[in-house]
Amino acid sequence: MGCAEEVFVSSGFSHWKNAAGDTGKLRQHGTSRTHMLSAERFALFMTTTPVDAQLSEQRAAQLSRIEQERAENRYVVETLFDCVRFLGTLGLAFRGHDSDSGNFLSTVQFLAKYHLPLQRWLDTHPGNVSYMSAEIQNEMIVIIGKQILETITHRVTSAKWFAVCADETADTSKAEQVCVTDFALRLQR
Repeated sequence: MGCAEEVFVSSGFSHWKNAAGDTGKLRQHGTSRTHMLSAERFALFMTTTPVDAQLSEQRAAQLSRIEQERAENRYVVETLFDCVRFLGTLGLAFRGHDSDSGNFLSTVQFLAKYHLPLQRWLDTHPGNVSYMSAEIQNEMIVIIGKQILETITHRVTSAKWFAVCADETADTSKAEQVCVTDFALRLQR
């Protein structure tokens, strides 16, 4: 900065005795205005965010927004899966005679009244990303069916004994239906 001592910038020391000791240049420099200004500027530099770090902070903020949006989307899709599980558990039809009616859409619209993230998501996402189509509903049903199958498979393979109980009933159309219940037992020793 133009106020540095020559010996520390370009010429250096020819004898170490001139640098060390209580009266040496190093001790004098440690209390000099030049050193104090440099130490102050260094401290300021360390507390100020450099440009590359500021850019990194902007990138971190962008990544944080993306992660927050991803988490909100995941939360909404989990809610939609819960609607599928709810209707499936009750054995209710998902769709009506047209694509704008049915229990699934009614359940989602009902929940959206009390579930702000779902309502915001339905309001802001374009129609091609709404997860309300019959194809997506069918895909969610298949995914849940696979989860159920994996759970049953795990219970069967990890059980010491396994039993299947089946019961048959006829519905109003005279078609026979079979209900299967599994019991996986593990010996407690």
